[in-house]
Amino acid sequence: MNDRYFYPAKASARDLGIASPLGLAILYDSIIQHGDGADPDSLSVLIARTNSIAAGRPGQGVQERTWLAAFLDVRMDVLTRPANPARRESWPYTIGRVRALDELLAGRHDQLTPPLAVNPFGTVHILEPSSGGDDAPPQAVAPTATAYPTPTATAYPMPTPTSMPTPTSTIPSAPAVIPSSGGEG
Repeated sequence: MNDRYFYPAKASARDLGIASPLGLAILYDSIIQHGDGADPDSLSVLIARTNSIAAGRPGQGVQERTWLAAFLDVRMDVLTRPANPARRESWPYTIGRVRALDELLAGRHDQLTPPLAVNPFGTVHILEPSSGGDDAPPQAVAPTATAYPTPTATAYPMPTPTSMPTPTSTIPSAPAVIPSSGGEG
């Protein structure tokens, strides 16, 4: 898992100039779902489209939070209108992941300091520090009425073909030719 997804996401974050844990989490979740190959829905294409919209990347002076918001808009567009026809039926059902990440960004949880309340698909999950030490991932626990922050996310119903979200901004289509990453082939 680390070699296939985490380390490439971390390398992308470094190359882009993304420094926050939330930025890395956004790229990590994206590469798990989209991959990073030659597919027109892949992470590298999402990044290229975002760089075009944001007129650069964080390492070139674009504010990281601004770039991440644009990236999540591009990703939402791809999830609701993927280039690959095989994904057109299933991917719209996964937009809750992007909404949860967008809620964390809007709530300024850039450092992912727990406890965090996330609500990707209508069920609140609370992420707390693990008792396994600093290197252990957060634990998901059942929320209580008073101990945890109220999530800002709204319970989102699963989309149906007639209730599919439409993008709120004009996002350029995926390029006809996929840009080279500049790395070794």
